[in-house]
Amino acid sequence: MKRVLVAGLGNILRGDDGFGIRVIERMRAVTLPAGTELYEAGAAGIALAQKLMDGFEASILVDAAARGGPPGTIYCLTPKIAETADGIGMHELDPSRILALARAMGALPSVVLLVGCEPECTEDLCEELSPAVAAALEPAIQLVLSEINRLSD
Repeated sequence: MKRVLVAGLGNILRGDDGFGIRVIERMRAVTLPAGTELYEAGAAGIALAQKLMDGFEASILVDAAARGGPPGTIYCLTPKIAETADGIGMHELDPSRILALARAMGALPSVVLLVGCEPECTEDLCEELSPAVAAALEPAIQLVLSEINRLSD
């Protein structure tokens, strides 16, 4: 059984940018395989890197991911890891730099996935997700659960 960290990233005060946090909130009502931990990283990248120091074999990051598709499109990717974590700030939101920091700390899991959702709006101050992104919550949760089960075997 692998220890899997599922971490929601984003800012719930910026509309669709809060997608990762909203997924984690809903997943708290789901029975997860032993060894799986949910974590709301929010906008605190350094805290996520520190959390990874708890010794996880795998991590699934959940975040808004602007890749040019229609709003609400769900992606499952292996995230890019930056070359260095130089100049990373306390509230770093770039997953590639957060993962570079975790690698530098010796805490990068052997498997890291990103379940992302194409946002519609991340600039306005609001706590609501756009309709397309709100509709993507349940499919994203099902994808995360599928990946947890695959990784836990």
